[in-house]
Amino acid sequence: SWDWLFVIDEDVFVLTHNLETVLKKKNPADPKIYAYGGCVSKCRPFPKKDKNTRGLCGGGGYAISKENLYKVVDEPESYKKEFMSATDADKYCDVVVGCLAERHGIEIANLPGLYPWKQKPADFEQALHSKKPLPLSFHYTSPDEMLAFRTKVSSLEQSASAGKSQQQIEADKRFEELLNTNCPSAKFYGGYKNGAGGKLPDGDGGKMVCDPASLKETAESDSGCLVYSIGSDGEFSFERAIHIELSEKCEIHTFDRNPIEKYLEKSYNPGYPHDPVPEYVHYHVMQLDSEHNIKEMMELLGHSQRTISILKVSCDGCEESTYEGWLKGTHIYQIVVHAASYKDSFSRF
Repeated sequence: SWDWLFVIDEDVFVLTHNLETVLKKKNPADPKIYAYGGCVSKCRPFPKKDKNTRGLCGGGGYAISKENLYKVVDEPESYKKEFMSATDADKYCDVVVGCLAERHGIEIANLPGLYPWKQKPADFEQALHSKKPLPLSFHYTSPDEMLAFRTKVSSLEQSASAGKSQQQIEADKRFEELLNTNCPSAKFYGGYKNGAGGKLPDGDGGKMVCDPASLKETAESDSGCLVYSIGSDGEFSFERAIHIELSEKCEIHTFDRNPIEKYLEKSYNPGYPHDPVPEYVHYHVMQLDSEHNIKEMMELLGHSQRTISILKVSCDGCEESTYEGWLKGTHIYQIVVHAASYKDSFSRF
């Protein structure tokens, strides 16, 4: 079973983990072939006749999904003939691949992190330590350099894990897997407009939810839909949208450190609407912190054997101090988070 084909020369050093991380964020169904774009070619007799086009540079490798590969290579022998007869497109095979892909309706898309040309030592070090874009491949690498690169990458990985407990390392890995899971579709739920004090922008309070179609199917099934909304401040636009737009069968539990009465006082003016608890929402005065985690909340409510369909967390900074425990002893399908603030220590989260 495979999803992507990544084509390289024998002298290309590939950081496979980074490549997998990046490709997981791509939709295999999008009609695109990912490469370093920019090589000039004349794709005659292909779509852009007699015009120089920014073609595919394959020195650093190029990636095409199984679905798109079968669109281009529907029958191996006919593709071979088409490829070999395309000498007037260009003399370089990677550029020809790009021309043929365009002929079959596949767009050439740039994939940052590919380095198709030899890098100077200083440039290589800078690219290797880059977080955006992640380094994916380096062309023109000798066998001795590959061994040295592999040693250097292993050293960087060990340094990143230094000082972390095994539990922290596993938590980081699980969150990385969650964050890199491909989302086939998404919809924005909630968000208010014309807040009372106008302190925050329209749309605040809402959250982007992945794969709502599957969630709706789950809500209509015997499994049911369970939503935990951490943090309220008396604003229920997200819960309201889930109930009305996703499914009325979703069981919604909202948790906040304060009783709802606090938010209904006339003197309370946070800059956005604050309403009584909707009848379809179970409101709990309970705070998520280092001593009270998601597992404990589920146990108190008798949900230990259930799956949380959506965990929404917006708790004014508690995210950083509690996220490592969200997946401990719990079953959660999807997590949506509002990061209240940013600081250096928050980057790991």
